[in-house]
Amino acid sequence: MARKLLVTDFDGTMARQDFYRCVVERLLTEADLGPWHDYAAGRISHFESLRQIFAKIRVPESELRDLLDMMEFDLHAATAIEQLQSHDWDVWIVSNGCGWYIEQLLARQGIDVPLHTNPGEYSAD
Repeated sequence: MARKLLVTDFDGTMARQDFYRCVVERLLTEADLGPWHDYAAGRISHFESLRQIFAKIRVPESELRDLLDMMEFDLHAATAIEQLQSHDWDVWIVSNGCGWYIEQLLARQGIDVPLHTNPGEYSAD
């Protein structure tokens, strides 16, 4: 029998809150969001606006990790994935988000599934 595949997003799906929204609410000022306004006006790309906004984060990595709790990860996800896998389903996460935070949230729950995300790492510098 052929296996089935569930492809899911992450931010707003497996985690109730988007990482971007948590960063904006806790770590940035309105002035830091200038690149978003440039994107909305068509002056720069979406990717470039996010790159510039995230480059403004200057906190210790531990403080950034604290934001992961704000994302409200679905605590039933691990059980649901195990149930799907036991019934011949594969589960993939495909996200426009950054693997840096997604991998951490999944590891906290012991979830190991294929990820297709934007690569990234954090440096307070």
